[in-house]
Amino acid sequence: MRNMLLCIFLFSFLESTAQMAYPIRKLSIDSPILKSVLRIADSLGLSKRDNLRKDSAIEIYVDSDLQMFSGKYLMSYYKKSGEIIGEGTDSAYLTTPHIVLSPLLYSVFYHQIDTAANIVVKSESIIVHELAHYIQSTKVNDDYYYPKNLSKEEMQKYLGHEDELYASAIEAYYFYEKTNKQFLDGLLKSSGIKSRIIKLLVTTKYNESYPWREPISLK
Repeated sequence: MRNMLLCIFLFSFLESTAQMAYPIRKLSIDSPILKSVLRIADSLGLSKRDNLRKDSAIEIYVDSDLQMFSGKYLMSYYKKSGEIIGEGTDSAYLTTPHIVLSPLLYSVFYHQIDTAANIVVKSESIIVHELAHYIQSTKVNDDYYYPKNLSKEEMQKYLGHEDELYASAIEAYYFYEKTNKQFLDGLLKSSGIKSRIIKLLVTTKYNESYPWREPISLK
């Protein structure tokens, strides 16, 4: 009984700790995964903020309310401490950029649990997606669209939005670079126009990831 109570206490402690408001780790502009994001953005001809090197290090948080492999990028996780210098301009930089990860995603990404290589790549590609948002403009477009459901029409509208298309293309590029380099190289050589490559990357990755959903296409 005593051991059971101890286990319950430890579980409750760990669960509450995951929600505490402090960064667990930090990522600098020179971290390998962020360098990959910047390299891929350049390869696809996607723009990025000019003053990234003026940013503070990205703070990594864990939120136990996030499920499975999920994460989110926030420019100002805590409004009182967050500050954006020159918001919406080419000279913008961030003093408190944050990425918030689910406990599972955090554990896999930082190799705290032993798992298969393809699961590690999956976790990395999700974080790459959030880092792609990080290097974008500091001003979210007013027409940003959140899907109402997972229908073909809603997902096409969501993934076709510039902010998500950008991040999803970088995520897909990274994923295929690690898992199917032959496919990626063929796509980059054969498709020509960058905008077409970007849309093919996003739709191919989505349709392969969710074969039970109706396939999408982006015009």
